[in-house]
Amino acid sequence: MIRGGEGPRLIPAGDLIGTKVKNFENEELGRIKDIIIDMEYGAASYAILTHGGFLGMGEKLYAVPFGALELTPERDSLTLDVSMERLHEAPGFVAENWPETPSYEYLTDVYNYFGYELYWLEPREK
Repeated sequence: MIRGGEGPRLIPAGDLIGTKVKNFENEELGRIKDIIIDMEYGAASYAILTHGGFLGMGEKLYAVPFGALELTPERDSLTLDVSMERLHEAPGFVAENWPETPSYEYLTDVYNYFGYELYWLEPREK
């Protein structure tokens, strides 16, 4: 169970690590491996979703826009509105080839693939 308050649903990022991610067909897509914070914009940019493999070997990792993940009402998993086939076609990488410094260019591909606005191109309020 993911802890956190009601209302704005503030959740410690650490509670999401290891959380199951399912689609709306209730297929398990994987688990959250990490959450990447954009320090310049003060926001969770994307989550690393791990899929497949055995004991960490051969798993594929996918960057998923953080806003694409929804907390289930039971607070025991997250939902991503994507089919298993579409996930397999998403920009991904293997753990041994993890991007050292992901760029906004890389994120553009990820956000476009999942159909999300490029938040870093929107005007910021101070």
